Amino acid sequence: MHTTCRTVFRLKVFVYRPLQLLGLLPISFDSKSKRFFQSQWNLLLSIVQTIIVSSMLPVAYYILVTMVYNETSGLSNLMVILELIIGYFLLVSFCVKMLLRGSNVTEILNIFGGIFFNVCVESDCIDENLLRTYLRKVILVDYILFPITFGMYIPFSIGWKLSHLISWLLNSYSIFLMLMIINLFQSTIISSSIIYLKLNNRVTSAVQTLRKLNENQITISGSYLPKVKTYRNLSLEINKLCYLHRMTTEAVQRMIGILSMPLLIITFFQFFVVLTEAYYNYIYLMNNMFIPSFIYGQILSSTLFMLMCLLQFYYTVSFSAQMTQRAEATAILLNESFYNDAGRCVEQSIEMFTLEMLHRDYRVRIYDCFALDFTLAHSVSIGISNITVGLIPLFPRNHL
Repeated sequence: MHTTCRTVFRLKVFVYRPLQLLGLLPISFDSKSKRFFQSQWNLLLSIVQTIIVSSMLPVAYYILVTMVYNETSGLSNLMVILELIIGYFLLVSFCVKMLLRGSNVTEILNIFGGIFFNVCVESDCIDENLLRTYLRKVILVDYILFPITFGMYIPFSIGWKLSHLISWLLNSYSIFLMLMIINLFQSTIISSSIIYLKLNNRVTSAVQTLRKLNENQITISGSYLPKVKTYRNLSLEINKLCYLHRMTTEAVQRMIGILSMPLLIITFFQFFVVLTEAYYNYIYLMNNMFIPSFIYGQILSSTLFMLMCLLQFYYTVSFSAQMTQRAEATAILLNESFYNDAGRCVEQSIEMFTLEMLHRDYRVRIYDCFALDFTLAHSVSIGISNITVGLIPLFPRNHL
């Protein structure tokens, strides 16, 4: 449990605090009441953040476009401009969404907190492996790959001109904001996954209790009243688990509804970055690999940026798929009870719980356009490969 607390503390430092300080999450947590609330200070930071994003980033992006403009490749220029436009709309939409829906986010987080403290009371309630995986991802992508990637680009491509340097720092800052937005979504998914796992453990415990009652049915046939009382307690437990399962699912869907637009843009942004960088790196290598003075710093920086987006996309899909699997696993655990002779009240509770699950879709769906699962990852990888191969002939042949 000590290592779990240490992991949670590190996640608080590396994820929750940056979200607050950057104004992306104008919410604080009261450890005494164990509730989230809207902080006036964090709300002010969020307003300042929105002003900076909406007013200063366009100027920085304009300087970057003029700096990397390539007169011989209109396609390359178009891809850079589109990448910056997508990133700008992502940040503006998220900042405005947090300002307008901050109270809703606070309510949803309090629902998560109430369910979490309700079901997670034992020392084994936290999925240590999942938390460690998430912590390693945050440290690797946000605090190792990110500074190396964008710091390496300065001496090889940007140079030390003040206007270029400031523009690049603002661009790097915008990318870091995107990483924090993804962390907010992944934190929500991981919290839900932990809650579903604990609910599944309690469902398993209830089914095992039924199994023990059936095994001892002959020997305790004279103790009918205690068995009826046990059935009643099991029925109440299953009804409570059904309620908590429903509340968790509704809270997840509400949070996804708030983050749907930023998530849609982020997914498209990651797809576009990987496509752009793969195309750019191929063309850049074909043009310069036989030049003796060829410097690999720029292409290495682009490759690391592409790797960052791939890792973020992979972990988002992985965490979402794991949460969906755990949410749907509850129905499988409930079906194991059908092999037991349960009381009428228990059977009704199990039937109600099962019907509740049959009418819900536990996948993380974005505007009903797509679900964040490995099927999407497979489709995206095929799409990027096909589009990249199709773009190569569009590059002027005299440059290859």
